[in-house]
Parts: sequence; structure tokens; C-alpha cells
Amino acid sequence: MKTPREILLEQHQSVAPKLDAIRARLLVSPPNAIGWREMLRSLRWHLAALGAAWIVVLILNINPSPESVASVPPGKTPNMEQVWAAFQENRRLLLQYDDAPPLELPAAPPRRGDIQPEQMVV
Repeated sequence: MKTPREILLEQHQSVAPKLDAIRARLLVSPPNAIGWREMLRSLRWHLAALGAAWIVVLILNINPSPESVASVPPGKTPNMEQVWAAFQENRRLLLQYDDAPPLELPAAPPRRGDIQPEQMVV
């Protein structure tokens, strides 16, 4: 009794020379190479979209006057103690809104200049 594999091989044995000829022809002929013009033509919509995006970016970056930029005056910047106090007050208000028991927040951390370095004596 023949196996299914042997039956299939017998049925398709006549096609084997044709397949070998096709394989040989494909291996001999070089693949179709496209030039740079064909490649640019295939990318034309992508390049047009990128160009439009850059034009939008350039339009949005036009600055009509340098005075429109807001800046903080040098004497108006808060020091760290004010920032820490505002943070603690904000935390207290959030906890009060939540009806949770208030937590004791630690004191403001010392400034680097106020920290005394520990010296080891050997």
C-alpha cells in the first residue's frame, strides 16, 4: 500500500521540471531595481505631508514681538520658606477637605549653608 506522500509525489512529478525552470530563470535574472526618481515618486504624499507640517510649525513659531513673553521680576521670586509654607497650607486644606485627621508635617528642611558638617577625628 502506498503512503499519501508517495501518491502526491507521483501526481506532481510531471510539474517538477517546469518548477525547476522557473527557479533557474529567477536566479539568473536580477530583481527589478528602482531608481531614486521612482522612490521619490512613491514617497510624494509623505513628503508633501511633512512639508506641510513644517510650514505649520514655522507659522506657529513666528514671534510678533519679544514683549509678549511674561517674565518674573528678580525681586518677586519667593524664597524657600514661603514655598514650603504654601505647600504645608495646601496640604492642610486638602486633608481638611477630605475629613481625614491632620498629619503633622515636618519642619522645613535646613538650607545647605546652615548644615554643619560632621567631622570625624581619627
